[in-house]
Amino acid sequence: METALEHQALLIDQYEAMEKQLEAIRNVFAEQKTLIRHAHVAEALGVPLHIFFTMPWTPTYEFPHPLARVPPAGNWLSL
Repeated sequence: METALEHQALLIDQYEAMEKQLEAIRNVFAEQKTLIRHAHVAEALGVPLHIFFTMPWTPTYEFPHPLARVPPAGNWLSL
């Protein structure tokens, strides 16, 4: 668990890193939802933020749950 000072230091580090690359991210700031600081950094830099996740939120037959041990035929039945 981060302390408040560690969180503040990480927020400043992320802001400074993104500020250096501001021209590259001027149109959109895409972030995998692993940190909570990205919203603050995007707001401070004045760039739109798109939060994405690397897996679908609901299981599909193309992307079954990664921990489920279901054969492909069984995954079709889960829809």
